Amino acid sequence: MEMSMVHLRPFTMALLLLLLLGVSSVVAGKAQSLFHFINKLEGSHKGMRIKAIVQLKQYMEKYGYLHHLTADEAEGDLLDDRLEEAVKTFQQFYGLKVTGALDSDTVSHMAKSRCGVADLRTGAPEHRHPPPLGQALRSLSRESEVGPE
Repeated sequence: MEMSMVHLRPFTMALLLLLLLGVSSVVAGKAQSLFHFINKLEGSHKGMRIKAIVQLKQYMEKYGYLHHLTADEAEGDLLDDRLEEAVKTFQQFYGLKVTGALDSDTVSHMAKSRCGVADLRTGAPEHRHPPPLGQALRSLSRESEVGPE
């Protein structure tokens, strides 16, 4: 009887490991699919009509870049002035080139996994992650040129 328990234990451990790996890959896949729509928006700019714009508006609203949308604005598929301004604010926040267009750098930052807390609340910085390296270097460079504020 003891011999069968010894053989059962490694089997049980292996089964548990496979189960955990399966669950973690499903969770990781779900996290990646949350922002999958963003990749389809690369190259988009003001004036374009795109179905995934509705999801982008929800993303920008959730993370504090877009506020007080009317029902028509929220459901519209136009990348309009307000959404372009929200994209510019996002780009500025992350130290990207500010264009208002969904270029590859912007889309790549938007598609990254996030903690879910808004970056901004009514336009003021609310939740900060360490700044991207480029933004930190520019800030240090300005400080060395003009001295600390």
